[in-house]
This record gives sequence, C-alpha cells and structure tokens, in this order.
Amino acid sequence: MNKNKFNFLFTNFEYQPIRELYLTSDLGYKIEEQIGELTQGFSGILSADLQSLNVKDYISNGKLFMMYEKLNPRQIIIMKLILRIQKVFGKIAELW
Repeated sequence: MNKNKFNFLFTNFEYQPIRELYLTSDLGYKIEEQIGELTQGFSGILSADLQSLNVKDYISNGKLFMMYEKLNPRQIIIMKLILRIQKVFGKIAELW
C-alpha cells in the first residue's frame, strides 16, 4: 500500500526580457513523507527557452533547465543545457 504524502507551497515567476527569450521559475517549500521518512526544505526550478536570437548573423536557439532541491537530509541538483548556434552567410558564400 502506498502511503506517500506530499505538501508544498510554490510560487511561479514568468519573465520575457526580449521576444526571443522566455524565463520561468518555480520556487517553494516542500514537505514529503516516503517510506516512513519525513523530509522538508527548499525546492526550485529555473528554465529558459531561447528562440532564434540573431546577434551579428549568428542565430542561437537553446534550452536551459536547472533544478535544486534541499530536503533534509538529501540534496538534488540537476542541470541541463542544450544550445545550437548557426552562422548565416551572405550570397557571395553561396557561389563558392
């Protein structure tokens, strides 16, 4: 029989400083009980999505995911970054 319990209080922030960049964060406090072990503490996720940012003919696309969880006595850190940068060449380069 599964007797896991989860209680959490989170707040969500969304921010778009420029059209090509979107940021989201979920921050909060978590209490959970699994297999008779009670843990509690801070939990947070930050994610970013970059779509077609053009800087001097370099096109960038990417995703960032970061998670941090400090639930006594355990700590979890997860980071993931995917980035693609492409160079745009002019018409003269296509002739060669």
